Amino acid sequence: LKVPEKLLSATINGYSGVNVSRYINTFRIEHACQELKGGANVTSAMYTSGFNTKSNFNREFLRVKGCPPSTWVEAA
Repeated sequence: LKVPEKLLSATINGYSGVNVSRYINTFRIEHACQELKGGANVTSAMYTSGFNTKSNFNREFLRVKGCPPSTWVEAA
């Protein structure tokens, strides 16, 4: 983009109200939900959505969706 990182970060923060990491993780969780709806297991959805650790995935999933992935799958 040829934009200074701090400017991009400040713009995203101003637009979304969250830092860049949380902003990106929201999209990753939405991708994981699509994977889970398609029949993927939680671990596969976690990796294909760009998460490297289960603890971070579970924490972000709970933040975005309000429940753990396994509970979300059961309700979906």
